[in-house]
Amino acid sequence: MLEVYGDARFTRLASISNGHIYNLRKSRSYRMGRLTFRKTRPTPVAIGIRRKPRPGGRPGFLRVDTVHLGDRAGRKGIYLINVIDEVTQFQHLGAVPRIAHHFLVPRLEALLSAFPFRIEAFHADNGTEYVNRQVAALLNKLHIGTFTKSRPRHSNDNALVEAKNGSIVRRWLGRVHVPYALVPQVNDFLEQALCPFLNFHRPCLSPPRSSAPAAASCAATASRMSPPPTRSSSRYRAPNASSGPASPSRSSITRRGRQRPRRSWAIRPYAR
Repeated sequence: MLEVYGDARFTRLASISNGHIYNLRKSRSYRMGRLTFRKTRPTPVAIGIRRKPRPGGRPGFLRVDTVHLGDRAGRKGIYLINVIDEVTQFQHLGAVPRIAHHFLVPRLEALLSAFPFRIEAFHADNGTEYVNRQVAALLNKLHIGTFTKSRPRHSNDNALVEAKNGSIVRRWLGRVHVPYALVPQVNDFLEQALCPFLNFHRPCLSPPRSSAPAAASCAATASRMSPPPTRSSSRYRAPNASSGPASPSRSSITRRGRQRPRRSWAIRPYAR
């Protein structure tokens, strides 16, 4: 402005170095007066439906999220893919060096194939690692009919898998930096140790029809998962079919040998 246009107002500024100008721009007064900050504007993407899943008590409605284990000395760590069924709580984990689609899509396909039932729906957050054409093509390949996604800046829309990130992933793996070279070892640990430990108490939902031993093992698992019989109260015991009508318990008989009247649990008005 001084040399080309001859404006005398820029005489002092003409001798200031570029580095000093950048230092002045870092000051708080400059940022408050000159810079404007805007919220992130959501960009509409025609992939997925923005609504919550509707399982209706049926298995096969999956929730998915990505967990970063941490960095160290400027080096990026690995990522974990956390996939969990909303109804049965089946959970599978997989490790990838980066969340690019050529790393994420093969591992995600292996995780979806590990579930013992048919996948009906797939729900992810608003991240671009899942809302893209490559993941949509994978879901079409696996004949998964519904692809839903959360709202922007609403982490509670995917609260189930977010809670599992803290209670499972952070509890067992923490925030330890893992280099890229150890991804195969981490996947072996997840497939052979951690995931079977997390899912060993889940009942078998779809036993193979042609394998009798497998069906018997599934039936045994279901019998172990059945709740234990509830203990009847000592005051009112259930009648025994083999011994005839049940006699009242000792606690229901007074010292004089008469049976106490059954208590009424109805709410009565307070009387002074």
